[in-house]
Amino acid sequence: METQGASVVITHHVLDGKQAEYERWLDETLPVSKSAKGFIDWQIVRPIPNLTFVYTVIIRFDTIDNLRNWMESDARRKLIDKAHPLFTKEDNYEIKSGLDFLFYGEKENKVPVRWKQYLAT
Repeated sequence: METQGASVVITHHVLDGKQAEYERWLDETLPVSKSAKGFIDWQIVRPIPNLTFVYTVIIRFDTIDNLRNWMESDARRKLIDKAHPLFTKEDNYEIKSGLDFLFYGEKENKVPVRWKQYLAT
């Protein structure tokens, strides 16, 4: 059976007033992510200005092993350490294989979360 790839959904709660610094950090992070083995693409769901402060970053890799290697890499750990002062909560992520998680996420949720609705549309 052929692998359908793997995705990670990362949420970062950014301190009010630190969004510009976080955006610069994202610009720095993208080329490092792209150089990781198996990287396919990434999407960013930005917060609603003056209303929410949560960024959702979705990164896709060709295999779950390559994705795990990136998530546990020293390069990513250094990037997260650099951005940590911008966060109100810890770096939080969930790894899933394939695309099933977009439509069959948490069982208790009847309505998909905002980023899932965004991606589906």
